[in-house]
Amino acid sequence: MFRRDDGSIHLAANMFSGFCAGFCEAVCAVTPIETIKTRAVDDVKLGTKKYTGSFDATYKILKSEGVAGIYRGVVPTIMKQGTNQMVRFPIQQFYFGFAVRWGTRRKKQNPVCFNGSCCLRPR
Repeated sequence: MFRRDDGSIHLAANMFSGFCAGFCEAVCAVTPIETIKTRAVDDVKLGTKKYTGSFDATYKILKSEGVAGIYRGVVPTIMKQGTNQMVRFPIQQFYFGFAVRWGTRRKKQNPVCFNGSCCLRPR
């Protein structure tokens, strides 16, 4: 759907895909986990002893505030994670493409490795 005839991905489509990935990351993982973690840590720091742990905090937040309590601050998190991934996707595509092109020119040498992010072995 986002690929051109030559197999490459248009920059705008890649950025859109990155934003969608960041949106999912913010909604499914970052916001709920950060909310629970922050409330549990603040509870220990302040000594209020409202929560006995993460599961207890989750249960009590859901019971008293509903799902909205877990998703407090979701919009700024979506913007942060969305823009983060929107920038990361094209940069990653550029460097992976560079690694493949560089690796195919040096077929007879050792594998190309970039800081553990990818490792390409010539065939």
